[in-house]
Amino acid sequence: QTTALIQPAFYADLPFTSARPPRHIQFDGTVLPELSVRQVAPLAGPGDPMLAAAAATRVRELLDSGLVVDDDGNNRPLEPGQVAVISPHVEQASAVASRLADVPGVLIGTANQAQGLEREAVVVIHPLAGYREAPQFATDPGRLCVALSRHRAHATIVVDTSTDAVLQ
Repeated sequence: QTTALIQPAFYADLPFTSARPPRHIQFDGTVLPELSVRQVAPLAGPGDPMLAAAAATRVRELLDSGLVVDDDGNNRPLEPGQVAVISPHVEQASAVASRLADVPGVLIGTANQAQGLEREAVVVIHPLAGYREAPQFATDPGRLCVALSRHRAHATIVVDTSTDAVLQ
């Protein structure tokens, strides 16, 4: 799913496919899709605590009962060191980190800090979440590409109810 999204949008002249081994996250007996969306309704812009809370809640859900399942059917519990939260802003990352202070090992940072890293599961705060107009910083395609391509098995993207309208 990620390759189908990223390749034509970011690398139209450089066709490629995914090289990741087949695996997925299983959650409460259900296979999670590679990409899923969590929608929230922040009122106070990109710094709204609701965005950080949604990301932290998703991490806790994944760690509470998430299993990493490989293509042979072997599974193991998803551990904090296999999870990341990627946000567009340092203050968002700090807000998420404060909510997950009791869960050491989860990588929490910005897209710039996450370049070159991978985790089994990633929670992404969409760069336009909280905005009502699209600032240049939030529409940087490279930043979005990095955020959307750091997971090996699953990514949850936190958006707000206005993200689609702002993107348009």
